[in-house]
Amino acid sequence: MDSDGSVVERVLDGDVQAFEVLVRRYERTVRAKARSVLGNSHLLDDATQQAFVTAFERLASLRNPAAFPGWLLQIAYRHALGMAKEEKRRLPIESQVNPGQTGADASERNQLLLTAITHLPEHEQIVVMAHYFEGHSVNDVAAMQGCPVGSVTKQLQRARERLRKRMRRDDL
Repeated sequence: MDSDGSVVERVLDGDVQAFEVLVRRYERTVRAKARSVLGNSHLLDDATQQAFVTAFERLASLRNPAAFPGWLLQIAYRHALGMAKEEKRRLPIESQVNPGQTGADASERNQLLLTAITHLPEHEQIVVMAHYFEGHSVNDVAAMQGCPVGSVTKQLQRARERLRKRMRRDDL
């Protein structure tokens, strides 16, 4: 499996089809990042798509190709935040003052978990999302990040511990 940095280099060298590899690797991760801001909004697909379009258009400005995942997540976050602000301006005042409950405890817990993930250090967010959201093996995540398997394993371990602490704190 090619590292993210080598795939980015291929795209920059003119192999625009190689960008599909990055989309497949990070589509669920970008969607999860957008969901952490937008919830299950109808804007989720638009935010995800726009993040990839922007990343493709600005790829040449990425100074360190290996930093692609974090850079992409920042783009996704900014797009989702902008869309959320725009949507809020369009909503009637009643829905802003008294938004209804979703009603599902599992859905609320999932939203809390997504929010907790966004508070992890960026390198931990990336490995958590690649492993748990995208379904990549630890070996694959290590190859994508261009780092040893042990580093990814340790990052996942630290991230899980941080998430456990945060989720316990939020349950109080």
